[in-house]
Amino acid sequence: MRATLKGTSYFKENRGEMISFIVKKLAVETKEAEELFELGVKVFSSNGRISDEGLSVLWRQRDPKRQLPIKPSDVVDWSFLPTKLE
Repeated sequence: MRATLKGTSYFKENRGEMISFIVKKLAVETKEAEELFELGVKVFSSNGRISDEGLSVLWRQRDPKRQLPIKPSDVVDWSFLPTKLE
C-alpha cells in the first residue's frame, strides 16, 4: 500500500514526465495524455482514497447505461488505509 501511495505522489509531482510516459505507453497524442493525467490527478488522492465523485466517473465510464445510484460506502471499505502518507 505504501508503494502505491508513493507512486501516486510521484505521479502528481512529476507532470511532464508522467505525460511523456502516458504518450509512450498508451500510444496517444500529447493532448490526450494531458487529459488522462488531469483525470488521474482528480481521481487519486494523496491518501489512496478515490473520491465519491471519482468513483462515480469510473462507474459511469464502465457502465453508462446503469441507472441506479451507487453509494461508495456500499462497495468500498477505506478503513485499512492510513490517514496520512508516511
